[in-house]
Amino acid sequence: MDSRPTMDPRPLLELNVQQAIASILQKPGWWIKWHESKIREKWLSEVELQLLLRTFEQSLMYWPHGRDPLVALDELLKERDGANKHDRLRNWLQGIVIDFGKDETVTGW
Repeated sequence: MDSRPTMDPRPLLELNVQQAIASILQKPGWWIKWHESKIREKWLSEVELQLLLRTFEQSLMYWPHGRDPLVALDELLKERDGANKHDRLRNWLQGIVIDFGKDETVTGW
């Protein structure tokens, strides 16, 4: 029987949260600075953004064309405002909903 210590598997989200919290705990004198509300709010905002971006990035990693809709949206948002732009944005959103339901890598169909 193997008596070496083992580490239980953890969900990726939990590991991301732990890493985000560690980013605060690694700051010099964090326990003193934490009492200042402006610093605390700034740090929490940074942690939330870090967690969101990391989770989003990891989610797209397993969706082969997950970035394609975002690239298309970026191009649409760069266009000049007008009725056609509004229609194209509406079509983009409808396409996202419809295409997402058809994506075998997401739904497993």
